[in-house]
Amino acid sequence: MALRDKDVVRTGANGTAILVFPDGSAIQLEPNTEFEVRLLDFVRGGVRDRSFMVRFGSAVAYVSQFFGAKSQATVCTPTAVAAVRGTGFRVVYDPATKQTIVQVVDGSVRFRTPIAETASQLGQMVAASGYQMIGTQLLPTEYQRMLAATVSQLRSFEQPPNLLQRVEWAINNTLDPFLQILGLTPGGWSYASANFARRTMCMEALRRLRIHLESLNEVPNYLNPVTLQELTGVHPKEKERILSAFAGNMLESYRKIGRDQYIVRARAKDKKRTLYEMTIAEIRQVPE
Repeated sequence: MALRDKDVVRTGANGTAILVFPDGSAIQLEPNTEFEVRLLDFVRGGVRDRSFMVRFGSAVAYVSQFFGAKSQATVCTPTAVAAVRGTGFRVVYDPATKQTIVQVVDGSVRFRTPIAETASQLGQMVAASGYQMIGTQLLPTEYQRMLAATVSQLRSFEQPPNLLQRVEWAINNTLDPFLQILGLTPGGWSYASANFARRTMCMEALRRLRIHLESLNEVPNYLNPVTLQELTGVHPKEKERILSAFAGNMLESYRKIGRDQYIVRARAKDKKRTLYEMTIAEIRQVPE
C-alpha cells in the first residue's frame, strides 16, 4: 500500500515490514516497532525532504545514491535526530529508558539532540540517553557484518532511473516555471511565488513560536526540534502547524543565552532551504 504524511506503521513481535521509495531508498522495520511517516516532500528540481520517526523499536535504512545530492533524509526518535545522505544505518529507540542508538555501516550520519551533536562514521555506533549524548564507539565486527548484510538486501531495491523517468524529470524541470506562470501547477502566478510563500510561512511560524516562548515564565533551557515538547501549555496541533512550515518539519537549532534570551534557527521549505534566525528582537535571514 502507498503511505502518506502522518501515516503510522506498526510491526508485531514476529513481524517486519519494508518501505521502498521510487529513488531506490528502502527502510526495514524490525519486530515490535512503531514508525511514523513525518514528511514525504518532493520539490521540483529533484530536491527531496524526507523525515520519519521511530516511536519505539528499531529500523534499518538505506538511502539511495539516486536520492538527490542536495536532498535531506532524517530518521528521528522522540529525543534525537539522525540526518543522512547516501548511507546505510540502523536506529533503535527504547521509550522506557529514552535511549536512542544509531549504528552506521555505510557513509556517515549527523546525530543530534537538543543539547549535543556529533558525526558517526562507517563502523561506528553513537548513543544518547534522553538528550544527553553517551558517546561514540566501534561496532563489534560480527554485528557490523550482520547489519551490512541487511543493508545489502535493502540496496537490492536500488535501480538507476529508467529512460521514461529521466525524460519526465527533465520535462518537469524545464516546464515548471512556465506551468506555474500559467497557473497549471501550484505556486501562484509566478515561478518565484512558491518559494516566496514558503519563506513567508517559515517567518510566520517563527513569529508564532516567539509568542509561545514569551508566554512562559522562563524560556526553556532546551527545546526539542522535532516535538517542541518543552512548550508546555501549547496544543499539539499548534506545535504541528509551526513545525510544518520548516524544512524537515523541525527546527535547525535552539540555544538559550539568558533567562529570557534565545536564538532559534529554522530553514524554510523553499528550494534553497533558506536559513532564518529568530531572537526576542528580530527574525532575519542568515547568509550562508
